[in-house]
Amino acid sequence: LRRTPRAEVLAYAERGLQLYEREVKELSIQLFPEALEHVLHFERVISQAAGHLLLVGRSGVGRRSLVTLAAHMHDMPLFSPCVTRDYGVKQFRVDLKAALSVAGVQGRHVVLLVEDYQLAEPAFIEMVNSLLSSGEISGLYTPEELEPLLAPLKEEMAAAGTHRSLYDFFVSRCAAFCHVVLSLDPTNDKFAMRCESNPALFTRCALMWMGSWGSTSMATLPARTLAEAELPAELHGAITKNLVALHESQQTSGALDRGAVPRNYVSMIGCWGKIYKAKRDELSTRIQHLGGGLAKLNDAAKAVDTLSKAANEQRAKLADAQKLADVAMVDIQGAMEQALERKKEVEGLQKSLGVEEQEMSRVKVGIETELAHARPLLEAAQAAVGGIRSDNLAEIRSLKMPPDAIRDVLEGVLRIMGNYDTSWISMKRFLSNKSVKDEILNFDSRKITPEVRESVNALLRQKGASFEEATIRRVSVAAAPLAAWVRANIEFSTVLHRVAPLEAQNEELVYKLGASKQRL
Repeated sequence: LRRTPRAEVLAYAERGLQLYEREVKELSIQLFPEALEHVLHFERVISQAAGHLLLVGRSGVGRRSLVTLAAHMHDMPLFSPCVTRDYGVKQFRVDLKAALSVAGVQGRHVVLLVEDYQLAEPAFIEMVNSLLSSGEISGLYTPEELEPLLAPLKEEMAAAGTHRSLYDFFVSRCAAFCHVVLSLDPTNDKFAMRCESNPALFTRCALMWMGSWGSTSMATLPARTLAEAELPAELHGAITKNLVALHESQQTSGALDRGAVPRNYVSMIGCWGKIYKAKRDELSTRIQHLGGGLAKLNDAAKAVDTLSKAANEQRAKLADAQKLADVAMVDIQGAMEQALERKKEVEGLQKSLGVEEQEMSRVKVGIETELAHARPLLEAAQAAVGGIRSDNLAEIRSLKMPPDAIRDVLEGVLRIMGNYDTSWISMKRFLSNKSVKDEILNFDSRKITPEVRESVNALLRQKGASFEEATIRRVSVAAAPLAAWVRANIEFSTVLHRVAPLEAQNEELVYKLGASKQRL
């Protein structure tokens, strides 16, 4: 095929693609020059006895589709494991037997395609390596399976006269007629290990590296979509250039691999075509609507001329219309009287609003007054916690048996945070959390329940000395801000509990004020 003009090779490959899509299913591929080169490489290898392929590259380059096309053009059945949730060694052996029975018994060339994601267990690649090395897989068939399997080969082996047993004859045919195509992803963590532990992948296979497509090849792909979009030919080049540039920007950026592969590029072209078609149809519909609107305007102009003539005839009826207008004036006067009554109602509502707003302001002042003392203490404690150094926390975690003061302070912190496991192991686990300071700083005192508040108050009464600034700072620099934080949160929670009735009253006033405004 290398000595055949490229146009004839392309026509031959396109006929093969049409036959496959007509007889089997759609492949949705375009035979641009780079894809055609891959098909020719595949054809050259699998058309040879014991020809095997190792395809290395990212998923989405089109390896499976091109291998399928090459196999179909040579009338070779394609076998590939159908991996499911419970797929294991047993199911993989069944798939291998199906391929080898066609190759070894029927004597037909077959293609066994195994992709990276199908190697669910290490034993799979080991069996493939054995098949590549010797044409057989140890223990694949039981003696009971071999006898009926090899029976049809007796006459053919006798005619060949080159093998000592039916099994040797079967293995030689499997080695010659079963073409293994391995598709591996070099970014897979197991890629290097698989290659190093299975040397037949290199010694028995023709290695092909299939990375991304070239810019020239990618520039040919949008042609069909652009033709269907019915765009002016002078725009095709610029659009194609932008599509290729957008795809290449998502492949790599310096050391960052964004993971875009040719399959994503094809999907992007299709998506662009759908969006363009939808926008074009939308504009066409709008143009049709505007055309219809212009036609209606012309009809309206004609109708205006007709109505002008009719208006001259209606002037005689204006006297009757004047009488009706007088009656309408009476109705208007009644409506104005009603409006005056509504105005009085509005003034009453405005006075009511003023009273409610004053009451709400008074309640707000009461709430703020209650909180004014506790809030600075809490903010100061939070600022002190924010200044705790990580090495101070690490020093506390390193203690095998902490002093009672540290243990009491940490118990208070854990209780406030809702953690009732106050063992030293739980305390160390809490301190080892990288976000422990952020959790403490962002803690909402409104989450403290009455039970928790009473529990911590009991702890403060029993172990009050542990929470005193002078006592705890002598024991640990890091624990002192935590003790202040515990005291401030409990005091702030107590204040919140005390102002809860005022807040409820404020909410009721807000509701009444909103109802009055709605009525207004």
